Order: sequence, then C-alpha cells, then structure tokens
Amino acid sequence: MKKLFTVFLILSAIVLSSCGKGASISYMNIKNTNEPQALLLRDGVAAYKETLTYFDAEGNKEYSYSVYIEPNADGFKPFNVHENHGDVQLYAVDGEIYSVENGKIYSILQAFGTYYDFTEKYSTGYIPFDNGIFYQLYSETEKESITVAYFSEILPATVAKYSAMGIKLGDTVKVVYELDLNSVANKITYFIRDGGNEAKERKILCRQFEYFGEKQCEFKGVPTLDNTIKVMIEYSDDHIQTFNVPVGTYIGIDTAGKDVAFYSDAERTVPFDFSSAEAFDGMKIYAAEN
Repeated sequence: MKKLFTVFLILSAIVLSSCGKGASISYMNIKNTNEPQALLLRDGVAAYKETLTYFDAEGNKEYSYSVYIEPNADGFKPFNVHENHGDVQLYAVDGEIYSVENGKIYSILQAFGTYYDFTEKYSTGYIPFDNGIFYQLYSETEKESITVAYFSEILPATVAKYSAMGIKLGDTVKVVYELDLNSVANKITYFIRDGGNEAKERKILCRQFEYFGEKQCEFKGVPTLDNTIKVMIEYSDDHIQTFNVPVGTYIGIDTAGKDVAFYSDAERTVPFDFSSAEAFDGMKIYAAEN
C-alpha cells in the first residue's frame, strides 16, 4: 500500500477518555509528542526513520516502505525527506525534489506548489487510520516502557481509501502504541476488527521508528545544482515557468493534485514522454489543464 507522491513519471483525531485497564493516557498528548516536528526538537534526536509495513487479510506482509526525516541545511523546516520504496526512491532535500526509478534520476519540477507545500504533508506523521474518535482500551507501564491501546470506528474516508484491503463500514480500528517513558513511540501497530468483533481482529499496519543522534547519509548521490540546464513549462495562456535542473537528469512534475496534461509540441497533440526524455538545455514542455 504505497504512499505515492503526485508526480508525472512512468510510473483530527479526537479522543474521549474511557476507563479501560490501567492509567488513563491522553491520546492527543501521544499524537502531539510523536509528530515529526516535535520528535526533531528532542534532545539527542537529529533525524529519524519510520518503516511502515502493511499486511494482507491473512496477516502476511504485503508491502513495506520507509520514510527518513531530518531538518534542512538552513534550520528546521521544511524537512529533508527520503521516501524509500525499494524500486522507487523519492528525495526532497534543501529545496529540490528528485526521484530515482530504473536507474534514472528525475528532477521533479515544482510547477504548482512549493517545496514547503510538498514536505509539509510529512510534518504530522498522519495516516488515515488515525482518523476517528478514539477511546482508551488499556495501558501497561513497565520499568522502561509504556504500552497503551485505543480503538475507534472506521470512518467512511478510511473505507474509501482502504476498501481493497477488505475494510468496510462497521469495522473498528485498534491502535497499540509501544512507547518509552517519555511517550516517544518505538512502534505503533494497527488492527482491524471485522464488524467491531474482537474475536475477528487482524493486524493491518506496523510502524517502527529508529532515532539518530546525527544526520545519516541518506542523500548521498543526490544531484547538486553545480552544473545545471534550463527547462521550461509553457501554459495555454503563454505563461512560461523556467527551472534549473542538474545535467543528466530526466523530468518529473509535481502537479500538487491538479489535473494537468503535458505535451512535447505547442499544438498539444503529442503527450510528453517522461520515461525517455532526458533533460536538455532549452527543453520546453507544454501544459494544458484538463
């Protein structure tokens, strides 16, 4: 279940207290403590990596990817991000966005948004299973750890996104946080209860966290802007955007969710082939909003 980014390539939670077993622990406090911006402000945390693993209806591993986050070179936000899908890599680093697929490096043109907009979606650590009104089931405190579980009904928006995984209205989600004594998450596991039935519970997602005292070499090999060429996008109203991209890269475009088509010719009859068009100086791409 990929958390894919919107580029052209080939390619609210509320909590109510409930008297379950153990001490009452605020769901919102845990959520706030584990937002990326809060984690990176903690002493001794220079960066962190989250690995997300989804499971099928039989409990088998279906898909896994990781997200590495660190402050940018000039300060705190926007973040630098490396999203690793194995066959596809996404890098957002110091204002530039790149993707790697099939050995090709794509410069992602930020035509409809900003770098801040692109990376801001990583700032909350939010996933759709976090939507809902959460009630505490139980909590357990050990010598060096805290485990706390909550549950909520599945909301229609979550069903719409994950219906292919067998999730439906009437199901409930249980989320189990494994925390240190400062409420920082080491692992978060989500379970689906079929029709809300505890006896029909299955694991659907596991999020594991690793924290680093120093920034890691996640962006080694990412292109720099030391040697660039100009690539342009021309719109139907003749407005032209110009971008500097590293020599030797291909082109991707962040559409920021807009429905836009891209062409190789001014008449907009030949779709632009992102898979085979290596950038050259003066390259022009023609855009038309649908």
